This record gives sequence, C-alpha cells and structure tokens, in this order.
Amino acid sequence: MIFILLGSAAIAQTEITDMTAKKLFNSTRYIDAINQYEVLLKEEPKNTYYSYCLGLCYMNLGMDVNRIAIDYLATSVEGMNQFKNSTPNEAYYHYGQALIRGDQKEKAIEIYQNFANYLKEDIHFEKEELALNSFPNPRTDVATTDTSATYVHSDATPLHVSTDELDKLEMALGIIEDEIAKFKKEVAHK
Repeated sequence: MIFILLGSAAIAQTEITDMTAKKLFNSTRYIDAINQYEVLLKEEPKNTYYSYCLGLCYMNLGMDVNRIAIDYLATSVEGMNQFKNSTPNEAYYHYGQALIRGDQKEKAIEIYQNFANYLKEDIHFEKEELALNSFPNPRTDVATTDTSATYVHSDATPLHVSTDELDKLEMALGIIEDEIAKFKKEVAHK
C-alpha cells in the first residue's frame, strides 16, 4: 500500500513539474523554467519537447547563451522524426532564429527550408481534409448493398478542419519563404 502511494506521488510530482515549468516560462521566469525543464529532460531524455522548451528559455535570456539555445533547439529538431512527442513544427522556426542570432545564416536557410517543407505538407493535408469534409456523411440508417461509394468508412464522421487554420498555415509559409529569400540574398552578398 505504501509503495503504491509513493509511486503515484512521483507521477504527480512529474506532472506538477511540467505544469510548473510551463507557468514559469509563460511568466518570463526563464532561469527557473530552465531548472524545471532540465529535471524533466533528465527523466525523459528522448522527449524533444523539453529540449525545445529549454532552447526557447535560453533564446529569451539573450545573446550570451545563444549557443546553448542552438544546441537544445538542434536536439529538438533532430529528434522530432525519431521520437513521437509534442514538439511543434515551429521548433524549426525558432532554431532558425537562434542560428541567425549566431550569424549562421547558411544553416538557418536550410532549417527554414525544412520548416517550409513541413508547412507545405501540413497545407496539403489540410486541403485534403477540407475536400473530404465537403462530402456529405454516408447514411448509415439506410440499408444498402452498394459498397462502392466514395466514402472510406460507412461510419465516417465529418472532419473538423477550419479554413482559418489553413489560412494561418499558408500565411506562415509565405513569411518563411520571404525569410529564406532575404537570407539567401544576404549570404550571396558576403
């Protein structure tokens, strides 16, 4: 009985620590948030979301620690495809920003291009979802022998993809493509 209570206390502490780290970050207490995220990352070294959060904390602390931000954001981006967790695609954008601060524009261009590719994939996926959503739901209350309908499943439900989300993705893609063009010009003039 005591073991079970101690085990659930440890789980609760981890959840509180994660929540606390987010609250500290949101209240711009970056050093305190760093301490929390470092504990979390030590507990879950494959969780690239914690590396991402640490990178953002260090970026917000300023130029003196930008190299540390770059390292954490690089880890975050490199691990995104290997490990399934909640690291957002925006990690590419922030990694690119840290590289620009560190005067590594060529590498930033590469990272921004990767981010643009992810945005393009997201836009393509969202457009497909919107197209699927435009079909009416199949009627499951009517007996039929026709199985060649255009619906994937007889119990399909409408997909909830908003045109606002698609617009946001397309706007972000435009911004990133503008940034890529700008930095390519700067690199060419060196």
